[in-house]
Amino acid sequence: MKRGFTLIELLIVVAIIAILAAIAVPNFLHAQIRARIARSLADMRNLGTGIEAFQVDYNITLLDAWDDDDASERAKYPPLGLEVTVPTGSPGTRTMFTVLCPVTTPVAYLASLPLDPFKTSATDPGGIQLMVGRTYTYADQDGHRGWGNNDHALGALFPINAAQLGLRPMQLNEWVLLGIGPDGKLETLSQSILRGIPYDPSNGLVSEGDLTLRSTGMQ
Repeated sequence: MKRGFTLIELLIVVAIIAILAAIAVPNFLHAQIRARIARSLADMRNLGTGIEAFQVDYNITLLDAWDDDDASERAKYPPLGLEVTVPTGSPGTRTMFTVLCPVTTPVAYLASLPLDPFKTSATDPGGIQLMVGRTYTYADQDGHRGWGNNDHALGALFPINAAQLGLRPMQLNEWVLLGIGPDGKLETLSQSILRGIPYDPSNGLVSEGDLTLRSTGMQ
């Protein structure tokens, strides 16, 4: 007569499976995060190439979310045949898709705008919709308002804050792309000093910081 497994033997098997799962699952999740980081950085580089090509062809910067409520800035687009891509709407309705659409229309430097794999919500946590939409966040330092190096809301890259954080402030005519990163958030306006702090995996795979691509290559 065949003997079945005893309760102790079954418990031992279950314990072994649980131990193996405890080892394998975190490794699998970490591999997924690393893959999304690699995808984000590749997407941002491709998007950056499109932005640079647009600037070379039209000799202007994109209208970021801190410019496109300014009539004099919006007026730069129509003479270049870019009427269709002029970002419109109030601060509550503008999106990063409207900011970045000149990269795909009318000249398709990219076929479509990439989606940030870490950005699972299209809602801006800051209460105004500057970051709405699931693509990457674009900002530039054109200084047209006479704000010096503060012509954006990436507080970590303001001169006074950057110095304290060991970063370099955004330079004139520099642009930056931000990805949400593994922490899954872009700071609210009340915490905008934290926007633009580069993600550093040495602080932990899932740690504070934004995936950052700057046109100058600075950090």
